[in-house]
Amino acid sequence: MRVPQPWFRKSTRSWYVQMDGRQVPLGRDKEEAQRKYHSLMAGRRNGQSIKRVDELLDEYLEHVNRNQKPGTYRLYKHYYKTLLSTIPAKRVHDLCPHDVQRWLDAKGWNVTTRKIAVKAVKAAFNWGVRQGLIPASPLIGLRTPAGMARDVLVTPEQWKKIAQAAKDDLRDILAFLRETGCRPQEARIIEAGHVRGDHVILPKVDSKGLKYNRVIWLTPAAEAIIKRLSAERSEGKLFRNTWGRPWSTGRLNGRCAGLKLGFPFFPYALRHTWITEALERGVDPVTLAILAGHRDTTMICRTYQHLARVPGHLKASLLKAIGGGAVA
Repeated sequence: MRVPQPWFRKSTRSWYVQMDGRQVPLGRDKEEAQRKYHSLMAGRRNGQSIKRVDELLDEYLEHVNRNQKPGTYRLYKHYYKTLLSTIPAKRVHDLCPHDVQRWLDAKGWNVTTRKIAVKAVKAAFNWGVRQGLIPASPLIGLRTPAGMARDVLVTPEQWKKIAQAAKDDLRDILAFLRETGCRPQEARIIEAGHVRGDHVILPKVDSKGLKYNRVIWLTPAAEAIIKRLSAERSEGKLFRNTWGRPWSTGRLNGRCAGLKLGFPFFPYALRHTWITEALERGVDPVTLAILAGHRDTTMICRTYQHLARVPGHLKASLLKAIGGGAVA
């Protein structure tokens, strides 16, 4: 069955959609017309449609549980539970972006958490459309918040303060991140069974993208940390907090935020610093991309622009590019 699409009439300078044999006016403003259109489409009924928001979220969670990582399932389940507590028994066609916005405002999350929450909710409705469970997403006009900028670099002096402020359990995982440049979520899931001497291999199911095994190469300092923790913990995650529990993203970020260092710091900043320093020291982008766990150099070139803040390195590279001589 052909899905009706909105169209613009020049004579009235308005948008319309043909539904059930009649022209439904949507208004002159394009963005508002799109919102009305998707609201109308979400309200249409057919034999396959899902009527309530909770039904759709339950269906999508089953899909996530079968096809994605357990951590993704738990995270999405948490967000959906809090959303449904604010909109009990809401019908899909009655839901609007404002409902989600009120939920976000009530939770008081930071911008990064809000971004993840919105993406999780939009993913469920977009999946429902692709599966034919709902005619259209009622959240088409909902904008995903921009995440926090992560261009913080850690200087050697700052690292000394971090290492002094962090207790043993936190210092171990932060030192490992600083030595290897791996992602915090990769370090959190390392087990003794993943260790292969001077490198760690995370299977595809535990790697970003789920397509390739992730190899984390170890410096002598990182290898020493891994050997010590492997001797203590032959089973389960190697990096654990004071209570002996594996680090979660929230607890790791929260402990770092509570260090009271006098400067902004979060675990991922160590990865950015590691990549930036590697570029400064002349590691070529192709090799660096492999070490960092990227499939190619695209992410390195697009995301890691910190060298623009190191004028000495840029000037030296300019002179190197012309053979070390002065410009005539």
